[in-house]
Amino acid sequence: MMNSTTSNSTAGEGETVKVLKALCYCVIMLMSLVGNTLVIIIIFRNTRMRTTTNNLIANMAISDLLFPLFAVPKEIAQIVIGKSRWLVVGIGGEILCKFVNFSQDISTAVSILSLVVIAFDRFHAVKFPFQPAVITPKICRIPLQLKFGSRKDPPNTPVGSDKGVNKKTEEC
Repeated sequence: MMNSTTSNSTAGEGETVKVLKALCYCVIMLMSLVGNTLVIIIIFRNTRMRTTTNNLIANMAISDLLFPLFAVPKEIAQIVIGKSRWLVVGIGGEILCKFVNFSQDISTAVSILSLVVIAFDRFHAVKFPFQPAVITPKICRIPLQLKFGSRKDPPNTPVGSDKGVNKKTEEC
């Protein structure tokens, strides 16, 4: 008799944990959407804010919008219905699955590259204060995401082999 009440209480805790995790993800998604959108709006509405560093920060905010739009809903769905299921079936589901995983990788790469360019720009401004800037706001308007438009297989990896394949895509 004691075992059945213990197992019921742990099952209830599992549901409580799922609800709390989903709620936390919803808060993260909402805050990320609002915060990144505000950063983008402020930088592009105010012409004085269109400096090199701010353009790169806006670039990071745009790439960071991919996370709450695609990755967080996937995580919430996996918490609620389980990791082995994907909500969208068919060819659309396969495309969406691959795009979600791709957008997570691209968002991370763009954010890292933007931070590297900001660091280089600040280093150049401190080290050579009287020289003109290497990275101008006009150059920053070129989307850094274009650099990641094509993904290539790692060297010495046969096309279609399992080496270098991201295991996240197998869940969909």
